[in-house]
Amino acid sequence: MASGKLAVDLMPGFSGDIDADVLRVGEVKNAFPGLEPRERNSIGSRSMRARAGNGGAMLTFTVGDGTIEIKAVGSRQ
Repeated sequence: MASGKLAVDLMPGFSGDIDADVLRVGEVKNAFPGLEPRERNSIGSRSMRARAGNGGAMLTFTVGDGTIEIKAVGSRQ
């Protein structure tokens, strides 16, 4: 996505790998419980390489300018 807010709603109990990047201006917001870094220091303000559960399918999200918000389905954030 070129610019704007990308909302990623994950089901509770989701297992998979997530790569999220904001290329220029913005941030990655993580409100999903249990999302852990795949490598040391792989979760930052503009980049995330994380794993939920036992891993699995790879989800990749990229925004030029804006916000990527990762949260559980039904959460009010």
